Amino acid sequence: MNGARRRFGQFVIGIVRSMAGPSFSAAESAFIVLACIGAGVAFAFYSELAGWHWSLTQQIVAAFLVFDLVGGAIAYNSAPSKMDRFDRSDFMDYLPHQSVHIHPIIAAFFYTQWLPWVFGYYLVLFVLFIVFFEPKPAIRQTAVNAVTVLSLALSLALIVATFVVEGGWGLYAGTAYMSMLIFSIVVFLLPVWTQSMVAASLVILMCLLNGTVIAAPPGFIWLVPVFFLKLTLGYMARARMTSTVSPSP
Repeated sequence: MNGARRRFGQFVIGIVRSMAGPSFSAAESAFIVLACIGAGVAFAFYSELAGWHWSLTQQIVAAFLVFDLVGGAIAYNSAPSKMDRFDRSDFMDYLPHQSVHIHPIIAAFFYTQWLPWVFGYYLVLFVLFIVFFEPKPAIRQTAVNAVTVLSLALSLALIVATFVVEGGWGLYAGTAYMSMLIFSIVVFLLPVWTQSMVAASLVILMCLLNGTVIAAPPGFIWLVPVFFLKLTLGYMARARMTSTVSPSP
C-alpha cells in the first residue's frame, strides 16, 4: 500500500512539474499550479456573478484561459525558466509553443459556433504536448513539426475569419492574437541583450492602449496585459548569460 501511495505521489508531482516546467523545484511547481488553478476557478465563478451572459462552454474556456495565461505569466518570467532558455537561438524552438498553446481559443472565444471545436482541438494538443512531445525529443522532430504547421494554418484561418465574420468582440480577440504573433517575431529577431527591454516596453504599451484606445470586452480587461506578459516578455524574451566581474583591488 505504501509503495502504491508513493508511486501515485510521484506521478502527481511529475504532472505538476511538467505543467510548471522542468527547471522548477516541486515546491515552486506546486505554487505555480495552485496559483493558476485558483485564478481560473475564481474567474469562472465571477463570470457567472457578473452577468456577462456567457454560455457554459465560454465559462469553462474562460477559466482555462485564466489558468493557462496566469500560470505562464508567473513561470516564464521567473529566473529558472529564463535560464533554461538563455542559449536557444533557433526560432523553431519557440514556434511550436507560440502556435500551439492557448491562442486559437482566444481567437474563437466570441464565436460560440466555433468555440467547442477549437477548444476540443486545443485540449488534444495540450495533452499530446504534456505527455508525449515535450518530454521526448525524439518525437518532436517529426510530430511536433507536423502539428506546428497544422496549428499555424488553423490560427491564421481564425485570424482571417475574425476580420471577415461580423461580430465586434471577435475582432478584438483576433487583433490581440495577431499583435502577439507580430511582436513575438520582432522580439525574437532583436539581439538577446535588448529583448527583455523591448518586450517590457511592448507590454507597457499594450497595457496603456488596452481599455483606452482599444476597447476591451466585458470580463476581458485583463487579457491583453497577461497575454503579452506571458508570451512576449516571458517566453520570447530570452535571458542572456551574465558574467561576474571581480572588483578591482
